[in-house]
Amino acid sequence: MRAPSDLSECGVQVTYSPADHFGSNQTQPITFYFSKPVERLAGLASGFGTEDCNLRQWEAMTWIAYSPQGIEIARGGFSQTNTQACTTAHPYTEPEVTFDMNDPGPISKLTITPPVPMPADGGVVGYAVNFWLYYDVACPTTGDSLLDSRAVREGMLDEMSASRPDINSPERAERRFGIYRRTDGTFFIQHVFDPTATQCGFNFGTDLPPIIQIEGTEYMGDGHTHPNKDGEVVTDCGTLPSGQQREADRDEKSSGGGSKGDWDFATRRKKPMYVINLEREVYRLDPSVPVDDRPSNQNKWRLNKTTACLERMQ
Repeated sequence: MRAPSDLSECGVQVTYSPADHFGSNQTQPITFYFSKPVERLAGLASGFGTEDCNLRQWEAMTWIAYSPQGIEIARGGFSQTNTQACTTAHPYTEPEVTFDMNDPGPISKLTITPPVPMPADGGVVGYAVNFWLYYDVACPTTGDSLLDSRAVREGMLDEMSASRPDINSPERAERRFGIYRRTDGTFFIQHVFDPTATQCGFNFGTDLPPIIQIEGTEYMGDGHTHPNKDGEVVTDCGTLPSGQQREADRDEKSSGGGSKGDWDFATRRKKPMYVINLEREVYRLDPSVPVDDRPSNQNKWRLNKTTACLERMQ
C-alpha cells in the first residue's frame, strides 16, 4: 500500500469536501474524490481532544466506496490500532483508527460518515479527526485473469527481489512459485523452495515435481524468475555430467520468453508458465505451443516496479 505522494507520476489527485477532518459539531459526511480510479484503499484517522479521550465512539465511523459509475462496491467501519491511554497530563495522544479494503476497486469516490452523537469536546479545544489515505492505483486490465490480480503481480516483484538480481554470484538464483485461486476468486503466489536452484535454473527433475496442494484453493499455474541479464553468460552453476562447466545464456527475446525446458514444463503440466526477468518483463508460456511458434509469443508485458501495473510489449 502506498501513500498518495508516492504516486505522483501516476497523476492521481485526491480532492475532498468540505474538509479533511471532522470538527466537534460536524455531522455531515466527508467525501473524497479520486481523479483516477484507485484500488486497495486504506485509511488512517487520528483524533485529539481535551476531555473525551476514549476513541470507542470514533470506531462508529463508517465508510462507503463507489465505483467510477457511482455504484457502491464496498462499505465498512474503523478499528482501533493505538491503545495508548489519553490522560489529563497528555491530552493529545492522538489515538488512531484504521480501515482497509481488500481489493474491491476500482474506486473513484470514498465517503466517510462521523459517529452520531459526536464525542464530547469539553467546550474548549474541540475534538477533531484527521484523515490520511493510502492506496494503489487501479491498473489497466491485461485479459489474463491471473495477471489482473495485484497480489500476483506484486508477488512476482517480490520473487524477483528475493532472487538477488543485483549480484552475479551463487547467491543469485532463480525462484519458482505456484499461482493459486481461492474460493472467493482471488489469487495469490506461493513460493516453492528448491535448495538446488542456481542462476542457471531450478530442478524440474526427470518427472514433473508435485503440485503443492493448499486446502481451499485451486492450482492455476507455475512461474519462476530469470535474475540474470539477457545475453549474460553465467558460469558458476556447477558442472555437467561430462565434467564441463555449466553455463546459462538467457536469450528470451528469441525464444518467446523462456527456455525449451520452460516451454516443455508448461506443456507437460498443462498449465501456463509465467517468467519474470531482470527487466521486469513478464512472459506467459502457454501449454502445447509448437516449437516454431514460440519465438513469436505475444503474451508479454512490462511490469512497472512502482505501480505494479502491466503494459503490453510489442
